[in-house]
Amino acid sequence: KYLLEQNVFGENDQVIVPDSGNSTGDFVEVVEKSILWVKFIIKGRQAHAGRPHRGLNAERIGSELSVKLDKNLHKKFAEEDPMFEPEYSTFEPTLREMNSKSVSTIPGTVNLTFDCRILPKYDIEEVLEYIEVLKERIRSKFSVKIEKQVIQKEQAPKGTEKNSKIVRK
Repeated sequence: KYLLEQNVFGENDQVIVPDSGNSTGDFVEVVEKSILWVKFIIKGRQAHAGRPHRGLNAERIGSELSVKLDKNLHKKFAEEDPMFEPEYSTFEPTLREMNSKSVSTIPGTVNLTFDCRILPKYDIEEVLEYIEVLKERIRSKFSVKIEKQVIQKEQAPKGTEKNSKIVRK
């Protein structure tokens, strides 16, 4: 993108920017998945573990949200495409920030992050709408505040036809 903005390429230049390839150069990646990183901040109520009824366990709520997202996103966006490895969209819980330094503390806040790599046939906005529905179900069930932050979002382009002139060249 930067090079294009700098007018480095001429009118008759052909450019392919692979995300990956191999050491022999006979493999060119012609399409990518969309990327979506989403962080959830679950705000419960901290309490002593010996008196859990006085708190609202954000860790338990975060765990339920994580399982619900993982299960339902894979189910709803389940199509496969052999152009990719893996052939399906991925929705992975990846980062759980430390919520307490004490075993005897019911955490009041949990930060949970998902890394989603989505087949380009799906619109990221549709995925985000579905995430919102699932998040709201958990929020309502526990009467808790859950903040959703989109950290990174990029809809993949259609891709380059694998038999196109530039790829063959």
